Amino acid sequence: MQKVVKKKGWVKKKSTVLVCGYCKECNKQLMSDEGGWIVTHKKEYFCHDGKDGSCFDNYCELKYKQQQQEKQNANGRKKEVQLYESWKEKSKSIRKEKGYENEIKR
Repeated sequence: MQKVVKKKGWVKKKSTVLVCGYCKECNKQLMSDEGGWIVTHKKEYFCHDGKDGSCFDNYCELKYKQQQQEKQNANGRKKEVQLYESWKEKSKSIRKEKGYENEIKR
């Protein structure tokens, strides 16, 4: 009688799938085996195929618009400060001309 020997072969392990994070824009689960997602330097996760196109592209456009708005607001504040400073200088010169130099300073 011959002994039946089982053939030795590789046993393929079941692959584990991990949840790596959630998209910041659309809150979609980002799985380790899918790919198609981006991680920023602040550890923010974004997916390529969101509801309205690439969530990362949408996020970048939104941030760019916010930065442009902040620059415009900062320029507006600078102009207000410059106007105030010029008004202050003019009022000082008018006081000197009219002789109000000894007036009590507030």
